[in-house]
Amino acid sequence: MLMGCALYVDVLKAPSILSKALQAEKLDIVLGLQNIVKSKKALKNLTDADPLQWPTVKIVRNRIKNGNEYQGATLKRVDEEILESCKNQALADVRRLEENMRERLEWSNMKLLRAILVFLDTQTWRYIIPANQESESQQSDSANSPEDKALSEVLAAVELIATTFKEPLQASGVNLLGLQDEMEEVVEYARQYLSIEIEKYHKVWYNLHICSDSSSWKDVLVLCELCFSLPFSNGSVERMFSSLKLIKTDRRTRLTYQAVKAWWEDCKTAQRPNQSARRPYASRRPGTDEEESESELSLSLSDWDTWFGNSDESDE
Repeated sequence: MLMGCALYVDVLKAPSILSKALQAEKLDIVLGLQNIVKSKKALKNLTDADPLQWPTVKIVRNRIKNGNEYQGATLKRVDEEILESCKNQALADVRRLEENMRERLEWSNMKLLRAILVFLDTQTWRYIIPANQESESQQSDSANSPEDKALSEVLAAVELIATTFKEPLQASGVNLLGLQDEMEEVVEYARQYLSIEIEKYHKVWYNLHICSDSSSWKDVLVLCELCFSLPFSNGSVERMFSSLKLIKTDRRTRLTYQAVKAWWEDCKTAQRPNQSARRPYASRRPGTDEEESESELSLSLSDWDTWFGNSDESDE
């Protein structure tokens, strides 16, 4: 049924956001966590709206003419009871997807993941006003301002991450007591000299690493490298093993390491005898889903807290 297909195109679009992100070659923990929020937000938009007002359903309904004509084909008229049943089933599946996402994330320390996201996502720093730019009266009047809250969020995130990874940080020579002071210097420098409102977090952290004052916050940079090194998805590793199975089959049990490595390198660039060279992909037009996911880098902490909560549970 056409309307049933349209309903499930919208239902499956939300999890496809996260699935596509997790299969990306270049994926870090920030982009991965942001896509969790984005996927959850897409599911919430579906549950809050009437299924007949979902995007794909609206497009299909607008293209149906005279009640049963769609793109030159005559459709069987839909019984209202069947349509209502399809709507209820689609809504039930959306709620089931939400519940499955929550269950899959229960094993994670969501409070730590939230802290890592607040720390690494530099666009959240634009709400912070450095202390030397505020008068004493302004500071007293804005004790609960969004700027103070944003700064306390970042400092609390640094403290939680440092506490969780205390041993490896100390082994790297990091002074845990001075991390928060260094973090305030980092935020102030970034706000004054870097375009944190428009630049992606990768570039901001790169500039913080190569700037002339980087030695003043070397411990924060170690913490940054630690957070970026945390694996978020094993999709690329699974693809590597799938490709390796094509090389090292059951009948090739005596392949040496050098042979496997040589074959692996050849497979990356090898072509069939009559295969033409691949044409480069056309540049994507503005407004695509992938471009949108790259531009929506600011974190909605209220959405995170509403959907996933501020769980105090941690992994042992």
